[in-house]
Amino acid sequence: WGCHSLRDEVADSLTCMRNLRSLIVSECHRLTDAFLTGISRSVPQLHHLSLRYCKRVTDEGVNSIAGSMQNLYSLDLSFCTRITASSLINLIDLRYRTFFELRLRQCAQLGIAASQPQVRSTRNGGDAGQALLGALRSHGNENCLGVLDVHNCGGATSEGGFPTDCPFSDGMKRLLFEQKMPGVFARPARWDSSIQHRLVN
Repeated sequence: WGCHSLRDEVADSLTCMRNLRSLIVSECHRLTDAFLTGISRSVPQLHHLSLRYCKRVTDEGVNSIAGSMQNLYSLDLSFCTRITASSLINLIDLRYRTFFELRLRQCAQLGIAASQPQVRSTRNGGDAGQALLGALRSHGNENCLGVLDVHNCGGATSEGGFPTDCPFSDGMKRLLFEQKMPGVFARPARWDSSIQHRLVN
């Protein structure tokens, strides 16, 4: 956390760490998508990854993670201001059977609206909130996402969170999520026994 001199090349040195399950590189400001591509090869077994304040990370890096980390359980992209809904949808689509926690706090560029959604393509524009809702709906009860932190992602106030009657809140409620804290939505885990065994062992 906060190792400002850490560079992308360090990803290669993690190859020997086959038992590594959790990696926190928050506030390591020099890291880019090249680091994420590197750890996708060197430590694909990761369950938890925190990239908080890694502001050079873009959709390219998130897509690398989504394509390689089959047991990814939680990802923190808070304050990563270059990501868009496109890579988040891809992540949910590819890892819906194991992926449980996504934190996007202060990613204001996503523009998750508390008002009526715009009618545009969910992958190439429009309200990221509606795009995320669509991705969550697409796998029905098999989608394991249980925590979504979208505090201050463009539509919520710092104090009050999303109004209960706004389209995003209503969509999350229909998926059995509750707003536990301002902008933080949660619902019970949905894994079957085989997924639990993969994540615990």
